[in-house]
Amino acid sequence: FEQRNLSEIRYLYLPLHVIPESTTTVISPYYINETFIIESISKSIRPDQYIVVKEHWSMLGYRPIHYYKRIKQLPNVILIDPTSYAIPKDFILNADLVVTISGSAALEAALLGKNSLVFADVLYGKLSSIKKVYVDKNLRKIIHDHQNYKMPEKEIYAYLKLLLEWGESVNIKNFLLPPSR
Repeated sequence: FEQRNLSEIRYLYLPLHVIPESTTTVISPYYINETFIIESISKSIRPDQYIVVKEHWSMLGYRPIHYYKRIKQLPNVILIDPTSYAIPKDFILNADLVVTISGSAALEAALLGKNSLVFADVLYGKLSSIKKVYVDKNLRKIIHDHQNYKMPEKEIYAYLKLLLEWGESVNIKNFLLPPSR
C-alpha cells in the first residue's frame, strides 16, 4: 500500500468490495472481477489521472498478495493504504469521479456532491449523479462526460425526503461488524 497526498493528483476513487457479498454476487454478478474493472477503467481515463484503489478494511488479509501486485503493475493505479484516512469522505472529496460495482460509495459521493459510476442496478442509481455503466467501447467517453456533470442540488434533497418518508429504520451497527462476527 502507498501513502499519497491525494490533494496533489487527479484521480478516480475505486473502493474494493467485500467478496463474496450479495451486492456483487447477486446484484451485479457480471462484474464481480474487480481486477478486470480496474484494468478497464485504467485504459479509459485521461493520461493525467490516476485510479486510487482502496481495500475494504474487512478484506485485509483475505486477498492473496499477487492480487495487489497485479493491480500495482498498472502505471496509473495507486493502491492506497486503507488506514491512511479515517473516513471515505477524505477519498471522495478530492476525486474527479467515484467508481464502484454496487457499493454505497456511490451514494456517499452523491451526498458530497460528487459523481459516480456503478456497474449494477442500485436503488440510489436513480440519482442523476450516479450513472450505470458497462465495460464497452463507450466507457472512455462516459467517464469523460460524467466527470463534468452537475446534479441539481434539489435532486438529492428530494431523494432524502423520499427515504425519510418511505424508508424503514434499521440498526446499522449490526451491518458494520466484521465478517467473522
